[in-house]
Amino acid sequence: MRTTPRSLAALRRFLCHGMRGGYALLLGAVLLASPLVPAGAGGRFAPLTPEEKGKQIYTTGKSPSGKEIIAVVSGADVSGSALPCASCHGADGRGRPEGGVRPANVTWDLLTTELKGNGRARPAYDERKLRRAITMGLDPAGAKLHAAMPRYRMSSEDIASLIAYLRHLGREREAGLTDTTIDVLMVSSIEGTRRDAAREAEGIVAAYFAGINERGGIYNRSLRLRLSRHDESDGFAIIGGVTDGRGDSLLALMSGRGIPAVGIRALDEEGIVADHLFTLFPPIAGEAAGLALNARGHLSSKSARGVITHPEGEQWKSLADRIIAHARAEGWNDLGAIALSPKADPASLARSLQAEGVEMVMPLGLCDEMSALFDEIVRGSWRPSILITGECWDLDRPAIPRCLEDRVVLSYPSWLESLTPAGMNSYTALRARYHLETRYLREQLYALAGAMVFVEGLKRTGRELTREKLVAQLERLYQFETGLVPPVTFGPNRRAGSDDLYIMALGAGKPALLGRYAMSHRND
Repeated sequence: MRTTPRSLAALRRFLCHGMRGGYALLLGAVLLASPLVPAGAGGRFAPLTPEEKGKQIYTTGKSPSGKEIIAVVSGADVSGSALPCASCHGADGRGRPEGGVRPANVTWDLLTTELKGNGRARPAYDERKLRRAITMGLDPAGAKLHAAMPRYRMSSEDIASLIAYLRHLGREREAGLTDTTIDVLMVSSIEGTRRDAAREAEGIVAAYFAGINERGGIYNRSLRLRLSRHDESDGFAIIGGVTDGRGDSLLALMSGRGIPAVGIRALDEEGIVADHLFTLFPPIAGEAAGLALNARGHLSSKSARGVITHPEGEQWKSLADRIIAHARAEGWNDLGAIALSPKADPASLARSLQAEGVEMVMPLGLCDEMSALFDEIVRGSWRPSILITGECWDLDRPAIPRCLEDRVVLSYPSWLESLTPAGMNSYTALRARYHLETRYLREQLYALAGAMVFVEGLKRTGRELTREKLVAQLERLYQFETGLVPPVTFGPNRRAGSDDLYIMALGAGKPALLGRYAMSHRND
């Protein structure tokens, strides 16, 4: 099926005006209408095993506990993440010659075997002597190891975890991977009305994988999509569906276990391991701060006093604090936050904020308290600008009241200009062939874009597929075009594929684009 310019224009019109049910966050996104659940909260997810912790230390040089790991080389202290074990000894532990130095084979069978002959002799390592080698640079006989071998300072717990992993190094079986199949988990944890949106997102990914399999798969391996709404972790990789905070936590947790994950957006929270988590767009706090900063130029006063409103709860306060920190880093110091209590009188709150000179309100979430405050703004004389990330805007709400026309400003990380004929051809062909519904078009487009990024990583990795190699190839993606979202670029310190931010005013008619801006990709 070929998309004509006329059909493309029709799809664009439908995308802009025909959505029902809101602009959802997909593929591991933060659905701000639902409570955010920090990774591992409530005992829902099993804690990392010592072997899993050790693998993270071995491959990244970072401690899962957040404790500092220092590598000492030639008397100089550097971060352990700059010199992880795997950078020299390899993902399989067999050593990787570089610059005239051949790192030792550190697989367990060889470490615990006495070596003789060929000019080499050393006793076997045991756990105590291995600790000494890691921290002091001495072999089992007490001789100094090569000067290129770092001496590491880390906690006893981290050393024990690292040794626990070394016992399995080189003998691991990649979960979810066989000679003929690649198991891909897709997380969807939304219930109720959003369940329909999740099903449509899952449907487009299933159709995309089916088409790939019909053409021979990826290096003769078929993609098997498994829908996961629990804490499964035995797939080779994970992509996301329409999720709430629980789904985001699962994505983050699985990336912390070394499972590659491709999502739309990550939680902007401290303490989440994201080395294996790639997203199409930056975290929500970064977008919200970008909206606040760039929208100031369109407000009556660039020094406007602003307030972030959010439901009660520590997770919401934390998110608001992160947005404020982003804004203050850019010089906007007059931005605060207030929790909306169900007991608060919206009329009194509106009068209080007006008396305090608040000119801008940024709501987080679609809670009843914010709806009551919005209705009070419409009824009263206070006319603040209202800045809303697109995910929080309920498109089922009646048209903007005339008194607030052009005072409601929205942001989106992707917009109509991101759609290309080639990208829409891919989508419409799948939709027609597999008879897919289009009630949640954005959900489908974002899900398809995330799946395309994931498959591109698989193609570039080749037949000798491992999770580490897949992560390395995803890091090398540069300006990859899906035709559905802005071009995607990742890197060693960049896990958000695009930094586009589209800001528009919402009036009586269609949204008016105010500008396109860039956001930062730096991991916090």
